[in-house]
Amino acid sequence: MQQQDASQGLEGRKRLLLVDDQDNVRAFYKSYLEHHGYSVLVAANGREALELAMANSLQAAVLDCEMPEMSGHELARELRHIHPWVPIVMVSGRDDIPPDVLSSVDAFVSKRLGGQPLLAALRRVLGSSA
Repeated sequence: MQQQDASQGLEGRKRLLLVDDQDNVRAFYKSYLEHHGYSVLVAANGREALELAMANSLQAAVLDCEMPEMSGHELARELRHIHPWVPIVMVSGRDDIPPDVLSSVDAFVSKRLGGQPLLAALRRVLGSSA
């Protein structure tokens, strides 16, 4: 049996945490990112995301900006306490994200642009080999 880095998922793929309250968005991004070689853990809200973050090592997180109970901004702050070195990409259907929210993450991508800009942002924050 081949040993793998604890921060990577199956077959050495980079492990991401994907958090979005919309089922269809989670399903789309999960499928798209897995197709491009990532191992994706999914959560529908901040509480689930924090549980996954505490139980798993991650190489990046993708957070929806607007979610019930805990916003993406609040979740980003909490994730920084658990995994301070893990890059965070925020996604939103809105483009008017307040500067203080944007300053809490490493990259921002509009959901309206599809999967390619998210993939490019992840490659940018993880390094070109991602």
